[in-house]
Amino acid sequence: MPENSYEEKIYTEDIEDLVEQILRKISRPYPQDITDQVFLAIENDKKLLHYYTIYAGSNAGAANAFIGKMVKEITGLKVKGTCGNPKSKLIKSYKILGY
Repeated sequence: MPENSYEEKIYTEDIEDLVEQILRKISRPYPQDITDQVFLAIENDKKLLHYYTIYAGSNAGAANAFIGKMVKEITGLKVKGTCGNPKSKLIKSYKILGY
């Protein structure tokens, strides 16, 4: 491997920061589809999508579960159900959150 090449690494703290950054831009009270909105924000921003792709690597399921967990923890919302029809193409389902 050439000396000037490197492998970019994304850690869970980076993903937590990314989720916090997205949530700061969403008005409160948070909507029930807040998790889907976070994934839509990632999907629609080239830089965020780049970080997501690196973080997810070959295990998007685990990465998505962690992001969903971070959304729930940071917002302090409770799980109210599951939606199997998200707008984001990055996920197949998400937890509906509420107060």
